[in-house]
Amino acid sequence: MITLTPMMRGLTGEFPHVPPLLYAAFATTAAALTLAAVTLPARTALRTRHG
Repeated sequence: MITLTPMMRGLTGEFPHVPPLLYAAFATTAAALTLAAVTLPARTALRTRHG
């Protein structure tokens, strides 16, 4: 939204229209990917080795 808004305002003079459900889906996906990118390497780094 940060880069899309100025571009749309410059080209059309209007704010971009993104349906709330689609915006929520993008935000949820980004949050899930961020969580996975942090959690999975941390679990691997903190795993204790037996044997």
